[in-house]
Amino acid sequence: MYKNLIIYLGFNVVVLLLGFAILPLITNTITPSEYGKIGLYFALLVFIQPIIGLSTGSLVQAKKHSLSHIEFERFLTNVYIVSILGFLVIEIILQIYLFIDSAASRMVFFILPIICLSRFFINLRLMEYTIEASPVKFGLSRVGVKFWTFSFLFLFFIIDHSVDSLPYILIIMFSEILVLIFLLKDRITLLFKFEYVCNKYIKEIVFFGLPIAVATIPLWVINEYGKILLTDVSLEVIGLFTFAKQ
Repeated sequence: MYKNLIIYLGFNVVVLLLGFAILPLITNTITPSEYGKIGLYFALLVFIQPIIGLSTGSLVQAKKHSLSHIEFERFLTNVYIVSILGFLVIEIILQIYLFIDSAASRMVFFILPIICLSRFFINLRLMEYTIEASPVKFGLSRVGVKFWTFSFLFLFFIIDHSVDSLPYILIIMFSEILVLIFLLKDRITLLFKFEYVCNKYIKEIVFFGLPIAVATIPLWVINEYGKILLTDVSLEVIGLFTFAKQ
């Protein structure tokens, strides 16, 4: 037990240090106004994240305990299917929104749901690692996203090149996907096991997750709506506000 505790704490320290190391890179490669755009984009990301995944991570943990190996894989397939459908719905809604607000970035609005889906899949695997008592895999997965984000930003810093909001969003997406590839190498086939689709599990996932997703809206208003209120001031102020929250 103590060994696992030390491993978890060690990786948490590495994640914390990488987070601190990223902050000066941000100030040297991204202007406050561009970081303001990033703050707004990530406010949207935080809003749509629970919708795509339906916050079913804790349900996956419970099923990992109660179901047999085969039945748990069947359940996971249904979770993947529901989240992919949620991802497609969000993508369609955002692209329709672009016809109303042409000032928004079509590419960024396309990327944000991909980041949400990647994060959801990563979190599901992390939930499994906690049950399997695999602290090294858990820690490497958490460090991975921070490491790749730091590496890409450091590259821009070395070549003395500024980063706009779109490249930074791409950096986050690639960092998430690189970690996801590492995590899903033994789960990828479940995405295509359509014979595992079960109405019982889909109903359970939706009835469990939808109320939780709705319940996150007040929390989003408390934590993120301040950025929206600052849009009448300037993007630079939003950028400073977003950076301060980091």
